[in-house]
Amino acid sequence: MKHSEVSTGLSIFVSSRMEELKYVRQAIQEAVESLQALAIRFEEFPAYSRSPQDAYESKVTECDIFLFVAGDTLSTAIKKEYKLASDLRKPVIVFCEGEKGVGTYAQLINELKAGGEEIGTGDPDIEQKTFMIFDSLKKLRDGVMRSLTTEVLSQLRGITDIMPTKQALYGHLTDMVRKASHRIYTIEDSPILFFGARPYTNPSGERIHYEATLESQLSSWLDRCTERGSSHRTMKLIFSSDRIAEELLHISNKNRRKDFKEILVKRINELTEKQAPSNYRFEILPIKEDKVTRLYVADDRYALWVAGHEPSHTIVGANARIADSLVQICDKMCGEAVVEPSKVIKAIEEALESAK
Repeated sequence: MKHSEVSTGLSIFVSSRMEELKYVRQAIQEAVESLQALAIRFEEFPAYSRSPQDAYESKVTECDIFLFVAGDTLSTAIKKEYKLASDLRKPVIVFCEGEKGVGTYAQLINELKAGGEEIGTGDPDIEQKTFMIFDSLKKLRDGVMRSLTTEVLSQLRGITDIMPTKQALYGHLTDMVRKASHRIYTIEDSPILFFGARPYTNPSGERIHYEATLESQLSSWLDRCTERGSSHRTMKLIFSSDRIAEELLHISNKNRRKDFKEILVKRINELTEKQAPSNYRFEILPIKEDKVTRLYVADDRYALWVAGHEPSHTIVGANARIADSLVQICDKMCGEAVVEPSKVIKAIEEALESAK
């Protein structure tokens, strides 16, 4: 790209065999630069004091989109690049050179699922992307330009949307949790619902199915997070310790309040006991805050409450950088304000005792 040209700041890492696909890589660079973006190709790296592996890993980490081309063969570097891009949840676009490329791509995914000496621990959840087959450089150039444009536009569209109703929001959250493969972070200001202790009924006594469905999906994901071989999954359940007793006190019937309290204490203890066996990939994190903003992050998707009444005014979207920033905020909050779950239970007991 000439220095006089205007750049979008978008960087595309190109991963493929270099000599085997020399002309393919050149065609991709031309297509990328026609969009005023930067094609990152290993053959154009400057001299580095670091190892080649460190160099390409840093470029994969920095890139906005990872573009993989499957030809006849694979290499250890390609496997590691693709695995790193997947671990970092980078948008991945795949092109296959004819049917031979389709077979090579399938081989790559199978090897990444299985793991091994070359690439380390496998990822059983990794899946093939929707790929494009090309049989000419012209078709490849056109495909690269269309695919990159579509990817960027889809990310921009995903930045902001507003859920119109509470039911639509809970359906969206359930879908987020069900499709997540790497991480779930939640902040809840309604911990009784969060722990499955609130009655899932509306004022008419009918079951609020969408709340129960979300709680069930969270429990299912937690089971997957804490099972063996799930070292790539992280789940953090964050809630306001001050709000939990408050919610119980809003239940006017003392017998029902007592029942819900027992369910709640049991659930908190159950979840606390799951932390150590998961090597703390799963954590229950009560924070000492009386007001919190409800938030869900599932992989690169997020939902952030602006207001809790209908219309629910919840911003939802899918963007890796925004999701990463929200996770960093969660980690910072937890680093400053976490209290022991046992202290939460004691606070609940004290609050209910004083209300008698």
